Amino acid sequence: MRLRRGTLLQTIPPIDPHLLQYKQHNLSWIMSEFVAITAAAAARIIFAIHGIAAIWRVALVYKQNKYWFQAITLFGIPAEFFVTLYVNNGHEWKWFCPSVFFYLCTVIPSVWFLELDLAERRSKFNVTQALGLIPVSQANSHFDSDDTLPLVPWKIPAEMWTQIVEQTLLLVLIIGRWLLPVGKTMTRDQLSQLLLVYIGTAADIIELFEAFKEHDVQKNLTIIHLILSAWSISLMQFTLVVTSTKSRKHRTGGWKKPDPEELKKYLNWRLFWETELWALCTTILLQDGPFLCLRLGLIIHYKIISQSNVFFTTKNFLVVLLQLYRVCVIIIEHRKRHLLARASDAALTSTQLAVVSKKSPTNRKKRTDTLSTTTNGSLALQS
Repeated sequence: MRLRRGTLLQTIPPIDPHLLQYKQHNLSWIMSEFVAITAAAAARIIFAIHGIAAIWRVALVYKQNKYWFQAITLFGIPAEFFVTLYVNNGHEWKWFCPSVFFYLCTVIPSVWFLELDLAERRSKFNVTQALGLIPVSQANSHFDSDDTLPLVPWKIPAEMWTQIVEQTLLLVLIIGRWLLPVGKTMTRDQLSQLLLVYIGTAADIIELFEAFKEHDVQKNLTIIHLILSAWSISLMQFTLVVTSTKSRKHRTGGWKKPDPEELKKYLNWRLFWETELWALCTTILLQDGPFLCLRLGLIIHYKIISQSNVFFTTKNFLVVLLQLYRVCVIIIEHRKRHLLARASDAALTSTQLAVVSKKSPTNRKKRTDTLSTTTNGSLALQS
């Protein structure tokens, strides 16, 4: 039996375009989810690798394996990853970033140990040099000779190792935040703004270590503790997602006049949780405020007056002043919007009451009675 040309092609059922579009959409969704999960895992792997490298450096400097106990906090990173993956469906947390918190809990103690080791070495070196046991020409080589690590083909001094750990810490935070998936309420535009804020914050934090170049700071252990404390507090702002915004709730139903007390309370809480105000308060409390207090203490109490210290103190003072000015502007603008909203609500209420009073059946009945009374009176006069 011979088939006509095109009969076999006619027997094949046509492909539904809607089904094909659904499959393509499903495939693109799977690929986007795979890329997001891979990026989230890569960010946490970077956190873990840098944390392990910092702990390894501390154990190598102190020549004791007991410092590896800091790695306990790194186990929180994979635990948080699985919770984020299965509980939040791959979305990051809204206001807080636990993976960054666990990473900082690992690296911050390591930097403390490295800086305290450098302070101890400087104090011993100053005592030895004061006794004349070390020639001045061999001072730098002797200070770094005990703590150099031969690499091919470089040798990195101990102080440079500490600076590498401190500076790469901030770079890892920025790269990790970039790789982490976007939260439920954060857009790509907000993420780019957050990364730009992180870069500026990292530059300001690195400037804090310029105080270690002062000779009076190097030999004062109390000042070193204060600087490291302010540095540790400033890093905690990286665990907060300051660009999160609240989603608006769409309500259906008739119009209802809100309670003035509830409205006032709601507007006050809304002002407190406003994104820009929250970000400014976080920066003032965790970074610029402590930095300003620290540098003022160095100048006033410890009498450490230098060109760099005075410059950075003036800079911090101006930044805090501008931020407080911005906070005042936000509060004033919020009050203006609140007054305008109350005025518009009052006008709307009066308009609605006037419309309702015109359309009420009582007014219609009164009009009818008046009309009938007038008509009867006129008829009585005619008769």
